[in-house]
Amino acid sequence: MFLHPDIIYGPVRSRRLGLSLGVNLLPASRKVCSFECVYCECGWTDRSVQGAFPEVRAVLLELENTLRELRGQEWIPDHITFSGNGEPTMHPEFPEIIRQTVRLRNQWFPDTIIAVFTNGITLTDPPVREALLLADKRIIKLDAGSELMFRRINIPQTAVTLPTLVDAIRSFSGDCILQSLFLRGEHDRQPIDNAQSSEVAEWLGYVSDIRPQSVMIYSLERIPPAKDLRRIPESELETIAEKVRNLGVPCRVY
Repeated sequence: MFLHPDIIYGPVRSRRLGLSLGVNLLPASRKVCSFECVYCECGWTDRSVQGAFPEVRAVLLELENTLRELRGQEWIPDHITFSGNGEPTMHPEFPEIIRQTVRLRNQWFPDTIIAVFTNGITLTDPPVREALLLADKRIIKLDAGSELMFRRINIPQTAVTLPTLVDAIRSFSGDCILQSLFLRGEHDRQPIDNAQSSEVAEWLGYVSDIRPQSVMIYSLERIPPAKDLRRIPESELETIAEKVRNLGVPCRVY
C-alpha cells in the first residue's frame, strides 16, 4: 500500500505527464475513493482509519510556496496534477481549490498544464463538472467494456453502472483523455481479464462513442492489493492500442 503523506509532492518524473507536481486532496492517513479497484496502489480502503480532508487554506498555501520555490530554482513543471490518495473530486471544496489553482498557475507558471485524474463518478455533479472544465486535462478512468468486468475490476462503491458512467464521460464531447489499465488473473475466485477479445471489442465501442482527445493504455507496475493478478505484455497492449488508432483516436502505451 502506498499513500502520499503530504498535500504537495514532487515534482516527479511521470511517464505520462513529464515533470509533474502532485496535489493530494485526500487525507494523508487513508484512501478515500468511490471505487475499490483491484489494482489500486493505495491498497484497500481501511474504514477504521480516521483522517480529515486538508483545509483549502492549507492546500493553497503549500501549493503557492512550492511554486515560488520552483520558480526560484528555475524548475518549470509540465503539469500540476490532482491525483493522490483516491478520488480528488471527492474533496468537499474541490471546485474552489481548482479555481484558486488556476489563479496560482497563471501567476507563477502560466504555461504549466493543470490535470485531474478522476474515475468519473462525480462528473454529473454540476460544481465538480464546472471545475473540471477549468482544468486543462481531464484524465478519466475506463477499464472495462462489460458491466461484469467493470464491477470485478473497479468495484464501484455507489450505484453507478458502466453505461451511465460512459454517458457522463461522453457529455464532455471528447474534451477528455481516457486512461485504461489492462490486466488478468482473479479476485475473490472470480476471473478477471479485460484484455480478452470480447472485452476489448466492447471497450472499443465505448471509446468510439466518447471520441476522446487520446487514450493512455498501461498495465500493472506496482504490487496490487489483489494478489492473483498479472500484467499484460507490452506487445498485447500495443495490439489494443492499434485498434484504438484505427478508430482515429490517438493512443499510447505506457
